[in-house]
Amino acid sequence: MAIFAFVFLLFFLLIIAGAAALAVWVYHDAQRAGMESPGLWALLVVFTTWIGLIIYLVIKGSRQPGRMYYYPPGYQPPPSYQNPPPPPPAYPQPPQPRQNPPSPPPASPDNDPLSQ
Repeated sequence: MAIFAFVFLLFFLLIIAGAAALAVWVYHDAQRAGMESPGLWALLVVFTTWIGLIIYLVIKGSRQPGRMYYYPPGYQPPPSYQNPPPPPPAYPQPPQPRQNPPSPPPASPDNDPLSQ
């Protein structure tokens, strides 16, 4: 009977230690990802263990679509890793219509240089 109690106690302590380790990891990960209230996420994982961890991972994944790596705020990748400029259009653009120059004012008999 004493061995059963010892094994049960050891199993219980391993579960508690695992939940605490998961909570610490969730706290640091939520803090690093900039999520609101990382302490509440850690408490959720402490009390619900795997279910809380799954909820955390689903919500965290839905907040950051397509983001695989963590970059600190203000990080700019080197120029070689930034998006390249868009390629030129496949077909040349049609020429713009020409603007006609403004027509000169009509000649009046007083200002006509040829009539003088």
